[in-house]
Amino acid sequence: MLKISLEKTEQLFDAVSALQTLYIPVDREDGCAEYRRYESGMKLSSALNTVRSAKDFFFPQTENLVDFKMEGKNIEVIDVREESEDFVICGVRACDARSFG
Repeated sequence: MLKISLEKTEQLFDAVSALQTLYIPVDREDGCAEYRRYESGMKLSSALNTVRSAKDFFFPQTENLVDFKMEGKNIEVIDVREESEDFVICGVRACDARSFG
């Protein structure tokens, strides 16, 4: 297992975010934590839970698969799926990480 001191997490996050989109749990004004896209200077939350699970990145609540356009008796099926970008999530709870597999 590799370890990093808390003082060096910002350097780690800066290095990772230079290569990939990075999401980390950060504190909101109301004291809760939520995942946000990392920007230099953001501080990792010390909260144990986030408002929404990291699973939401992989399994959205709703998903629009197709749209339909009708003109008279003609039906056009429109593919609305979008390619997703690669990303990194830090601070995922162990139970959520196990559920990804």
